[in-house]
Amino acid sequence: MNEEATGQVFQVSFQAAELTINTILKVLESLRSTIENQQKIAAQLLGKGDIQKGGGVKNPELQGKQKINRLVESGADIDNIKLDGDKKRIFESVARKYGMAYSLRKNSAVKPPQYTLFFKAKNTKVLNAAIDEMTQKFNKAQANKKTIESLLNHAKDVMKDRATDIANAVNKAIKNVRNRNGNDL
Repeated sequence: MNEEATGQVFQVSFQAAELTINTILKVLESLRSTIENQQKIAAQLLGKGDIQKGGGVKNPELQGKQKINRLVESGADIDNIKLDGDKKRIFESVARKYGMAYSLRKNSAVKPPQYTLFFKAKNTKVLNAAIDEMTQKFNKAQANKKTIESLLNHAKDVMKDRATDIANAVNKAIKNVRNRNGNDL
């Protein structure tokens, strides 16, 4: 009789667990569909387009690296600047950060190669902020380059001094050996 009661308790417990799991799954499914609906409504209100798989809103505006034709077709005012390779990387990172659309044209005729950068920003405030940040990064990169050059020059000077010291020490040692032995080496 005791085994029958234990079996019935397990059976009831198992059924209760199944009901609990099914209820939790239905609640989660309902939450997921509610979140998706709210994201779609928010995207429509913001006018930003569809929702990405990760939950973010796809932005149909022109941004990032583009072909020059696409920039021209967008009808926006396009600016351009000429940059060398180091500055190109800095520009690309800042342009991505500020959502700027840009296109690169490489001029391989000159050494090192130069790039003509065509770009547009959403508005002048964004453009000004991006230009300020790029200027700061360009200046920092230039200062670092000068620092590295000065360190290399200092290292060269130290190595010359050490080479001279070693040569003098070797010559002195040879003289000492010659003086002790009285013969030429």
